[in-house]
Order: sequence, then structure tokens, then C-alpha cells
Amino acid sequence: RRQTIELDGRDVTLQTYALPGSNGGETNYVRLRDIASLLNGTNAQFGVDWDGNVIIVPDEAYKTNGTELQAPFSGDRRYQKAAKTVIYGESIPFTAILLTDDQGGGYTYYKLRDLGKVLNFNVGWSNSRGIYIESNHAYEG
Repeated sequence: RRQTIELDGRDVTLQTYALPGSNGGETNYVRLRDIASLLNGTNAQFGVDWDGNVIIVPDEAYKTNGTELQAPFSGDRRYQKAAKTVIYGESIPFTAILLTDDQGGGYTYYKLRDLGKVLNFNVGWSNSRGIYIESNHAYEG
């Protein structure tokens, strides 16, 4: 589904994927390349690469590949556990899922708060703002 979030005071819309959460609600997952493209040029920017593992490179400018902020599919999809995620050469135990489009292309989705925690940008929620990202504030939890 499409989800509008506040990023540094402006609204942006991206595709998210919701799974049942342990508390009975839903947990939204966001596509890694969407978040990387939105944070590009901010204090929280990071690059994305692939070598059989997902590689996140903090403080590196993101290089677009043309799939950002586009919906590669619609409706429910089967998901599988995503490949290992590596930052600074170390495997990070993210909860990430892999979804594929009708042509077999893969897209990795993460919990936004997990990314904020590891890459040190703030992610929050309030009644008045909804989901928000503050790229110039450290993660507050």
C-alpha cells in the first residue's frame, strides 16, 4: 500500500508492505532503496549495494537505479527472508523481507525503526504527525 510519512517537515509517499505484528497490529516495512533515495543529501544518507548480501554504506551518497518510489507490484505477495545485510563489513541482524515482482525482480523491505536505529536518524509516530523521520536528529527509540 501507499504510505505518506513526514520527512524533515515535508510529506512524502512511498510503497510499504504491512505484516501482522506481535502486538496484534501491523508492522510496516519500507523498501530500502526508497528510503535511501529520500535521505540522499541529508545527514542520514547511505549508499546501497549488492554482492549476494545487501550492503549498506553509511555517509555515502545514494546512486539511483530507476526503481525508487515506484510500485513494482500491487496486492498481497508471498515474502521470504531477505539476504544478509552488511554494514561496515559486519552482518546486522535486521528483520528484513524480500518481495518479488511478476518478472522475478527482488525488493528488500526493512522496518523503518530498525534502519533509523542502526543508521542513527530519528523515526517516530504521533497522532498529529503520523510516521515521521528526522534525518538531522539521532535515533530516540
